[in-house]
Amino acid sequence: MAKKMKAWIKTIRQLFSSEELTRLARKVGFIQRQRSLTAELFMRHEPPCG
Repeated sequence: MAKKMKAWIKTIRQLFSSEELTRLARKVGFIQRQRSLTAELFMRHEPPCG
């Protein structure tokens, strides 16, 4: 499962710029206010193995 998640994250990061990820995250409500966690940083998070 972690392998599939890493592949999915890699694809998302190739398709979208940091700015586009942030814009989309705001549009869908993932980001509602300014904070230190950006959509790009969230996408860089390593999924837990298991």
